[in-house]
Amino acid sequence: MPAVISLTKDELVTLIIKNEDHDLHAFVPLLLFQGLNVMVTGNGAPEFNETGFARVLIPPRGQAEIRFRPGTTGRFFYICDLPGHQMRGEIIVAPDSS
Repeated sequence: MPAVISLTKDELVTLIIKNEDHDLHAFVPLLLFQGLNVMVTGNGAPEFNETGFARVLIPPRGQAEIRFRPGTTGRFFYICDLPGHQMRGEIIVAPDSS
């Protein structure tokens, strides 16, 4: 929650993702963090690949804080990619209004 998150391009953001469940969950942002400098803190286990930050596994009752500056506008989706999990949402990055 929320299902839709609105951000502004180039504005410093900290996403706090809480797992209030008794099961392990993953936060997998599709395409949003490619090529960005991302700092992940909390008790989650971040995973990186050749394009940068890929996902974070969040333990039961745990949380992860992801700090970054969105570099591209658009609509980006996130999911939990663990088998049987249905978490889905959208992050919308709007242009700077100045």
